[in-house]
Formats: sequence, C-alpha cells, structure tokens
Amino acid sequence: MHGQARLFEPVPATPVGKTGGPSGRPISGGTPMGRQRGAILFHGTPHTFDPTAKNPLGEFDPSKIGTGEGAQAYGHGTYLAENPKVANQYRYTNSWFDTDKATYQGKPIGRHYEQALAEQDAANRIKDPALSAQASTKANAKASFWEDVMTHNHPTVALRRAAERGADGWPEAAAYANTIDPEKFKGIPPAGSFYHVHVSDQRVANMLDWDKPLNQQTPKVQKALQPIMANHSASMDAHGHLLGGDFYNYISGGRGQQAQQVSAELEKAGIPGIKYFDEGSHEAKSGTRNIVLFNPKTHAKIVGAGASDNGTPTAAVKR
Repeated sequence: MHGQARLFEPVPATPVGKTGGPSGRPISGGTPMGRQRGAILFHGTPHTFDPTAKNPLGEFDPSKIGTGEGAQAYGHGTYLAENPKVANQYRYTNSWFDTDKATYQGKPIGRHYEQALAEQDAANRIKDPALSAQASTKANAKASFWEDVMTHNHPTVALRRAAERGADGWPEAAAYANTIDPEKFKGIPPAGSFYHVHVSDQRVANMLDWDKPLNQQTPKVQKALQPIMANHSASMDAHGHLLGGDFYNYISGGRGQQAQQVSAELEKAGIPGIKYFDEGSHEAKSGTRNIVLFNPKTHAKIVGAGASDNGTPTAAVKR
C-alpha cells in the first residue's frame, strides 16, 4: 500500500503527532507521542470524539464498543483499517436522508433525477446513431449520479463513485461529477470523522490472526492461547488446525455478551486484538488488513484527523 504503514513493516522511529505531512501542513491537533514505532491505521466513524485532557483529538471509549453500526463480525472491539478507503466508508453509516426533502441548488433531488431520465429518453429519440450514442453516454452519466443519490448514498459517495467510473473508462461520469458543487446540497447530514491511529508493532504482532490456524500463530500468541483453550475444553494438539477466527467464534458464540467476555479473556492473557484480511484482500490472503482492538484506550492513540473524499488522509504522519 503506497504512502502508508503496512501492519508488518515497522515504521521508522519518528516523532508522531504535530509533525508535517507530505504537504508540510501539521496534523490537526495531533499530540506528540515521543519517538515510537508502529503502524498508522485508520478509523472512520459518523461521530466526532470530544477532546480530552490527554488528547485534543479525543480518545476511544471502550464502553461504546458494540453500540454503533458495525456488526462486530470479527470480534468484540474497536475496528481499525490499514487501508484508509476501508475506514472512510464508515463516516457515512448514519447519513441517511429523506430524498423528498433533500435539495440541490434549491430543487428537490428527485427533480434532478427526473430531468436526467428525460434527457436519456430524448437522446434515444435522436435519429442520427452517432449523435444519439454521444448524447446517451452523457445522459446516462448524469442519471447514474442522481440514481446513486436517490438511493440514499451521500453525495460525497456518489461523487467518488462517478470519479471511479471515469477512471474505469467512462470519462463522461467523471466530467459530470466535476460540475457538481457538494456545498449546494441541503437536507443531507454531513459526513462523519476520519482518524489516524497509532498502534505499536508489538501489539500488532501479539494479535490473534483470524486467517491462520492456531498452530501457526506466533509463539507468544500460541503460549497465551493454551490456558484459554484449556478453559474451553480444547488443546493445541486436538484443535490447532482451527483458524483463529473459527476458534474465536467457537468459544464466544460469535457475538453478544459472550464475545465481549472472550475478548476480555484474550486481552487478559496478553492478546490485545485480532487481525484479519479486509474484503479486498481476503480471497488472495494477501494485502491490507483490518484489526480489532479489545481495549483501544490502552492500546491505541489518535494522532491525526481528516481525510479527503476518497479516504486518502489529508495529512499523513511524517515517517
């Protein structure tokens, strides 16, 4: 992953916090952490954390775990992403809006969608095939954007998708998106927050690997698991072939209060969280990962905030 720390590639020891990003701008409100090594991961949320005495950017609150939109499918904890675009999606989880009341440039968004559909019909009626195809391509790009918004996608998300379509060979989609001023939408909730989070190499190394068998976990993790396995009538000899995720679900029942107890049990044993391949890397078992921190207040620190619309950090920690 270009331009960000990989979970398994140590970041050179540099001051983290109020340091200049690639643009030379300081990270907004970052708190100096001294010379530390670790990964910079990302957390998207529809909320904005309140400043605290320890950190003006705010801190994770473990009591909020499980109360948000996430399904907690990979364990009870706070979720962080190595890929900023994965984290960015969660800024919009509470951005539902009423399409009958939302407007753009003072007109209901439904009117814009209807206009785009009318332009599609008009393009199809053009007798000259070449002119019809040209007009249809532009009208389809316009309709595609407004269909995204009409299906309750935040305009920022719709604009990003249009840009991606342009990159995939539909330049008219990107060109139409460039005519849209997101500031002229009304009646649509703002996007949430995007945080840059420091997690030490040691903590990442000591996490349960969701995608690996228990007998292929690191020696320290295997040692920490042994008494836990014994507590659940399991052993490395008999159950070492189980994947980390299968074992977690086996002893926790998947979710709910029992999963919370299992996360606390693993934390007490010295396993601070879980790491697993994200959706884009899961099939190949290679690429970027997400992590689940059982106690984010202890094991992570917010060191920056802010992201561009496509999820790229606006000010990365200088490394």
